[in-house]
Amino acid sequence: MTQIEKDDKLNSYYGIIAECKYFLHDTDWQMHRELDGDKPMSQEIKTKRIEARAKVNEYEEYIKQLIAEPVDPEIHEDMGMQIPEGESVVE
Repeated sequence: MTQIEKDDKLNSYYGIIAECKYFLHDTDWQMHRELDGDKPMSQEIKTKRIEARAKVNEYEEYIKQLIAEPVDPEIHEDMGMQIPEGESVVE
């Protein structure tokens, strides 16, 4: 996997985590309302919150694994040639 492919995957994973965290943040008030003894949170929201937390944990683990993976030497798209490790296309 090239660095570009790795970065694309990382960005995708971070996006999924952000969506899940947004949902959790957006529904926190329902949890607080229930804890204060007012109206209970719907079972559907409780289930979705559990799934969102699990997905955050899952994708954070994917990120750790992906960061630990080595990258292949990149292929320069314009010329279709391999760039030796440690060298750059930009001077």
